[in-house]
Amino acid sequence: MKLSNFFIKRKIHTMISKRSDRRSRFCSFHDVQSILVVFNVKDREEVMPCLKMLEDLHKTVYACVYIPIGRKDETDPSWLQVREEEDTDSRKIPTDEICEKFNSLPADILIDLTRSDNYVMHYLVLQYIGTFKVGCRSSIKNICDLTVVMSDDDGIKQLFEHILFYLRTIRSK
Repeated sequence: MKLSNFFIKRKIHTMISKRSDRRSRFCSFHDVQSILVVFNVKDREEVMPCLKMLEDLHKTVYACVYIPIGRKDETDPSWLQVREEEDTDSRKIPTDEICEKFNSLPADILIDLTRSDNYVMHYLVLQYIGTFKVGCRSSIKNICDLTVVMSDDDGIKQLFEHILFYLRTIRSK
């Protein structure tokens, strides 16, 4: 474990223990108007068809992509880019500015497709003010309201299909 991960993991655990006042509210997928999808830049090619599918379902889609140190990938300019070099402090905690930009993205559901232990994105997802969060199981528990368990061999497409299946199947009252 990198020393920098120690500080952000500790901050995340503190945030989890203090967030008892957060209320999640599930709405049926039919009623969802906007979705925020969070992912790693290395998975961009796998995620793009997922974003397209959501748009084809007449959802407003916002995307937030994490770009680690050393990557110079080109991404869609409409996506919020979280660059580790520029948007985190020395402890790898996202800056207030990037947190504000992230929280300004209006979404009924947040879908976290960052399958690895990406603590920067876990931090952003955890502090996001949106109502319902769904993602893959992580080493840090209680980040998302709905967690899908996947094997390491399953790809982003399989994770997305499982998430979409559960969102369509679960009905709200």
